[in-house]
Amino acid sequence: LRKLLLWFLPELKTICSSNNVIAGDYLEEISIKKCPKLKRLPLSMRLINGQLSPLPSLRYIETEEERWELLEWDHRDMKNVLKPFCRPSVMLKNIQMGMNLSSPFSF
Repeated sequence: LRKLLLWFLPELKTICSSNNVIAGDYLEEISIKKCPKLKRLPLSMRLINGQLSPLPSLRYIETEEERWELLEWDHRDMKNVLKPFCRPSVMLKNIQMGMNLSSPFSF
């Protein structure tokens, strides 16, 4: 899995059962838009010398700031390790403003 795009899924609460995680070694992009019930983003991250290591291929996480703040994490440090990869949801802002711009993602 290289891209995880969760867009306009108003009833989505989780993407894995409580015991499962998404292997993130090859994950490059995460985009979450308009998923108000999503509570957990279950990513598998490596521990190196007892510290969480960022996903090796991750380029960015795109989501609404409010969504980011409400997500629950499997490890207490996960949010802090991933925060530098976060960027605001530019495409969503453009949609809300009525602009018709092509997606910033390369499919």
